[in-house]
Amino acid sequence: MKSIIEEASSITKAIESAWKRADQPNEFSIRIFELPQKNMFGFTTKSAKIGIFYDESKKGNDRQPQHHTQPQAQQNSQQHLAPKERVQKQSQLHVVTKEKDLAKQPQHQAQTPKPKRVDSEQSDPWNKDMVNFTQDWLNDVVTQLNINKKFRITPERYHLKIAFERPIFEDENKNRAFFRNCAHLLLQSIRNKFKRPLKGFKVVLTVE
Repeated sequence: MKSIIEEASSITKAIESAWKRADQPNEFSIRIFELPQKNMFGFTTKSAKIGIFYDESKKGNDRQPQHHTQPQAQQNSQQHLAPKERVQKQSQLHVVTKEKDLAKQPQHQAQTPKPKRVDSEQSDPWNKDMVNFTQDWLNDVVTQLNINKKFRITPERYHLKIAFERPIFEDENKNRAFFRNCAHLLLQSIRNKFKRPLKGFKVVLTVE
């Protein structure tokens, strides 16, 4: 009994190559040592490894040359396997076929439904605590800058409008830059304070 070990990108190719190397014997058996592995791009990262076992004495000159296709070679190999080996061979080939079928099937990823906003958050995104924090934050700012300016805070859905009764500075450009920077810092402070996402929220500072 002789044997040939062969490696290839698939079980079928390994069997065909080993069968040809053995001079196409009429009777042979196959043992699968390692199954092939592929990466996410479909490239083979680990070759299939099989062994073909045959009796050289049964290879006579009167043997008619036979040209086998790949399926016929596999069928002949299974017919001459021992019962236990045949079951193992069929099981392993079934695993390979199943892996190929799964690879051809489209991947359907389960989509996690987006969490819905709570009703209270829908009707009043700017809650009372956030408005009170804004009030205290602006009071500290005007106190530190020694500015005696009154303002009014009005939540309107996702906008928080802060209206000063008079401009902070006489220069219009300087006043606009102050409002823009103040709105940005205030929104960041609210986010850090309440540890919540504020996508779509906006602070607007204006003059009445």
